Amino acid sequence: MQPISSVDEKADCSENGTVRNASRGRSLRIVVANDDPATCQSYQELLPRLGHQVFVTRTGRELLDQCRLQRPDLIFTGVRPAELDGTTAIRGLCQDHPVPVIILAEDHHRELLHGVLALPYVLGCLVRPVKDDDIVVAISLALARFEQLKSLRQEASDLRTALEERKLIERAKGLVMHYLRLDEQAAFMRMRRMASDENRKLVQAAQAIIAAAEVFQQMECLHEKTRDGPPPLSNRPHRTSAKRVMAQEKTHVV
Repeated sequence: MQPISSVDEKADCSENGTVRNASRGRSLRIVVANDDPATCQSYQELLPRLGHQVFVTRTGRELLDQCRLQRPDLIFTGVRPAELDGTTAIRGLCQDHPVPVIILAEDHHRELLHGVLALPYVLGCLVRPVKDDDIVVAISLALARFEQLKSLRQEASDLRTALEERKLIERAKGLVMHYLRLDEQAAFMRMRRMASDENRKLVQAAQAIIAAAEVFQQMECLHEKTRDGPPPLSNRPHRTSAKRVMAQEKTHVV
């Protein structure tokens, strides 16, 4: 499907009504999924005037196929496009390629909106009738909130990574204290010097220490088993056969 030709005109807006363009300097690739021809036509006319490329689909299946092909920057979709409901389509899309979504709803769809609006990447909703200015504002807000969402998710990921790295460093430090008989500060300084000498990050040095310690622990276990060995024959418990026990019992009875 070829995009509608665009005209390099900028429409700006912000949350408080001030004129500003959230997508200044680049043309967005926008997929519109709606089974209403009049709605599709209005978006085909408006969005190119704002400098964006538009790809129109009629069904939920087409929406999935078009998004996988075009990798859009923004999606407009109805609550219940034909062949596939909006919730299922959005989940399928955002699982592999997160993208901001604006819902196009009819007034009688209000009860269906609760589940859709709970999805993390649904960042706007327009209920018909919709004015052109409403669409412009919705696009700007959705893009701004999407950037905020990405930033928050990245911060959360960075915090999880930092926590995991700290756990590895503390574990490695404990091993250095154990094997080299060092106090906590001396063990940490030894790790830092090792990382510096080998041009590694501290967490990489910690991982190497942990891996080496695991090898030594396995060797210690093997050494213990070899040193102990099986008990000598003279020390092994005497095993009495079942037949001998039965014979002894008969003799006792007689």
